[in-house]
This record gives sequence, structure tokens and C-alpha cells, in this order.
Amino acid sequence: MGGRKRKRAEAEVAGPGGDQLPFRWKRPRRGAGAGSFDDDDETWAGPFLRLVVATPSDCTAAGNAALLAQIKRRLDDALGEEQAVFPHPQAVMVIGVWTAGGTEVVAGVVVCERLQQAWRMVDKKRGEREVGAIQHIVESGLEVTADTLARGLSAGSSASPLSSVPDTGAESPNTTATAPKALDELWARQSHVESLVDAGQGCICGVSRIWVDPTLRRQGIASALLDKARAALVFGYDIPKEQTAFSQPTAAGKLLARSYSARDDFYMYT
Repeated sequence: MGGRKRKRAEAEVAGPGGDQLPFRWKRPRRGAGAGSFDDDDETWAGPFLRLVVATPSDCTAAGNAALLAQIKRRLDDALGEEQAVFPHPQAVMVIGVWTAGGTEVVAGVVVCERLQQAWRMVDKKRGEREVGAIQHIVESGLEVTADTLARGLSAGSSASPLSSVPDTGAESPNTTATAPKALDELWARQSHVESLVDAGQGCICGVSRIWVDPTLRRQGIASALLDKARAALVFGYDIPKEQTAFSQPTAAGKLLARSYSARDDFYMYT
């Protein structure tokens, strides 16, 4: 791209400035040789977006601590709770740097950590329907099975959702004992723990926090941050996208999780 065309393109895509965080970062020295750098610490994800990997050891570099403190405040304010910059020493942060119009600003940030287990997101509406169906099954004196549950769900919320289930003539069981047990079984099935490590699939990339500057959203920045974090979290191993879990996402975070994971029952953790 020619110089004039590039400058024009930069002006068109550059954010409006104002409350954006200027990016000032001392690139940490890594590797065996003095002054050597790990090339994977910085990569480009498009003509204007640079991705910089930060670790807890980078906090000690002169100047970096100030930027990390600003990022922490921005994350705390946006997500409504205070947390440490890094949840533990093995966590990594990926900073998206928007380079356009002759300036560099923080476009977004993701903080990720290694996990051993995560839960599948429960479909709340289906969960509520299943709980209602189970209660009707128990009140009808029947055993909660896959068949009776399917019949109850297919009947919907009519007055007699189990009218198609034949009467066994059995005495109604003690609902006070049966209902809680059935509900516990349902909850265990819906909120089961997925232990991917035990299944030989490696670790899970836990997304502790993610934020994108509101003036630069809908540019694919969040996906680029997550892609880089999955590759940077474990040396020499790219964690598959389907093994990404999100920590108590906000409403917007749930939309991102569904889009990134390409499934409604994405992984969550606490």
C-alpha cells in the first residue's frame, strides 16, 4: 500500500481518541541471549492491530507497571468488580494495540489462565422447562426417566403435561423425598463437570477477563485477542478453540462466548 493511501486508510479506521489509553510499553527481554526477544511475544493481526503478550514478570519493567495499572482500572470499571491484573503467576495477558493515524492506543485486553475443568453453559429456558416437567412427573407418582421427561417436555406447559403417559396404577411416592432427588439428578446432568485433562485433551484456556475499547469494537479485535491467548498460554501448544472457557461472562460476554465457541453451551468456570 502506498504511503498516501495508507495514511488515508489509517485516518478512516482510527478511533476518535478522547478516553483511549495510549500504549507505552517496554518490550521485555526473553530467550537465552542477552537482548534477545521471543518473536511470538508480538504479532500482527491485520494492518492496524498488533498483539502484545504480557506476563506477571513484565510488571517489573520500567514504565509497564503504570500502563498495567491503567488497564486494571479500565477492566474494573467496565466489568464492575475489582480483580488482580493476573489471577496467578502462570496467567497471560494479551494487549491489542491499535496502530493508526500515527498513534498507538490500547484497543483491547484479554487475561487468560490455565484450567483443569469447566462447566457447560446451561440453557436457562430449557432448564426451567425440565424442572417443571420433573415436578409434574413426581406429582403424578411416576418415575423420572428419559421417556417420561421427554413426554413431559413435548406436552409443553399445558394443564396436564403427562396426560399421554399411561397410568401405572402405582401409589404416589413420597414427593418430598423424590422431587429433590430428581432435581439433583437433573442439575448434575446439566451442570456436569467437563474434565478435559482427564480425557487426554490438554488444558482449558480460561478467559478471566476480556475488554475491547468501545470506539474500536466490531473490528474482530476480541477474536484476535482470544486466538493469540490460546497460542500463548502454554509454550509450544495451541489450545483448541473448543477448549476455551469464560469466567462469569456479562450479557455481552455471553454473546462473544457463543460466537467464538460456535455453540450455545460454551464452557464456563468460576
